[in-house]
Amino acid sequence: MKNSNLEILLFEAAAQGNVNVIKHCVEHGVDLNSVNKKRQTALMVAAYESQKSAISFLLEQGANVDKQDEVKANLLLYGAETGDLQLVQMAIEYGASIDCVTRFGSIALAPALIHLHTDIVKFLLAETFINVNHTNYCGWTPLFELIVRGDGSQVQARLVELLLENGADKSLADPYDNLPLTAAAQRGFQTIVDMLE
Repeated sequence: MKNSNLEILLFEAAAQGNVNVIKHCVEHGVDLNSVNKKRQTALMVAAYESQKSAISFLLEQGANVDKQDEVKANLLLYGAETGDLQLVQMAIEYGASIDCVTRFGSIALAPALIHLHTDIVKFLLAETFINVNHTNYCGWTPLFELIVRGDGSQVQARLVELLLENGADKSLADPYDNLPLTAAAQRGFQTIVDMLE
């Protein structure tokens, strides 16, 4: 069977979680890091279809955990955005770079915060050396982005508290010199204002 046909078979098997077929493809020399038209590897296809056994096998076989597709997703960033702690843990276990950024220039901490995935935020802060003061392409830190994209809920306030406890610098402003405190006050997030004053 030609390698191009085997690659097609690999992507189909990844989507279906068929580890035996993936193993067959590996044994016949298919490049696990080849990409489809969406720049997705078999690993990302398996991630999008929640095929955990396929993900585990591909990682064990040396699939590139950091390779990003056309929307700049990879295993760590996708897990952080969707709230899949197991994906995030698997990515970190297999050496995922915590410096990889989304198409907006944000590290994995930001989508986890925005979508209020507290368990993932706690894991990233406790188990990695993720940069809590990283700035994205808008010049926003995770703290600032959480405030401007949040709703003032108790969960959001707890996440602000977690960031502050883990070294978030509340004096870092956006490119227009707006501080996190200013952003919180403008939105009427009094609990968060009290934390930042």
